[in-house]
Amino acid sequence: MALTAPLAIPGLGDLARSMVPQAVGHLFAPQVFRHVFWPQPVPARFKARFPVEITIDPVQQRASAEDTATLNPAAGLLQPHYSRLRVPMAIITGDIDAIVGARDHSCRLRQQAPESTLTVLPGQGHMIHYSAKGQIGRAADSLWG
Repeated sequence: MALTAPLAIPGLGDLARSMVPQAVGHLFAPQVFRHVFWPQPVPARFKARFPVEITIDPVQQRASAEDTATLNPAAGLLQPHYSRLRVPMAIITGDIDAIVGARDHSCRLRQQAPESTLTVLPGQGHMIHYSAKGQIGRAADSLWG
């Protein structure tokens, strides 16, 4: 986040994005994929179908940087309302997610959302919707009895 957020600054971010050749985005994409999927391998289908060209476009980079810069403040504004949620909710996280820490996010949400359940999947990282489809499907099914 610390590296991406400055790219959202009008003027300065536009200049910085314009100075980085798109070829650099292609070089870094595999490393970013490995980081996001760690410790699971990056699925071949994901690598083959992910639209790198779209994500390295300067306009998309700006939008992504703006999302990154505003995500935590926006979540902070929503947090006081979690205790009022009255819908079934299955919170599923990996215990070694390097992107979103389970303790600081999923566990805290579980404590504040009265109708929620929490499943922490051992040995799973951030992209559990690829590596733990069965557990996610069962958790969703269990919400509706």
